[in-house]
Amino acid sequence: MGRSLLAMNVMWKYREQRSFPLTEEEYLLRLDDVANTLRSWGAVAHVRNSLETTKDRPRIGKAVSIFIDVDSAGGGKRSDEWIYK
Repeated sequence: MGRSLLAMNVMWKYREQRSFPLTEEEYLLRLDDVANTLRSWGAVAHVRNSLETTKDRPRIGKAVSIFIDVDSAGGGKRSDEWIYK
């Protein structure tokens, strides 16, 4: 069946935006959750490298997608909770 890829979409919203739905504390907790998930998959270096090398930038109506190969990501089978097979 091929590889299982998960798309991480980096959106254009920012914390100072009036319609941003999170408080500063909620925003930092959300970032911690994302960082912990990426760490558990062993995908931190891949995401960091993708962000540094892409010429795409998020803007209104367009996210930047980073594809993570969860089959080869670290963390054992934890990625299975994200992928329906």
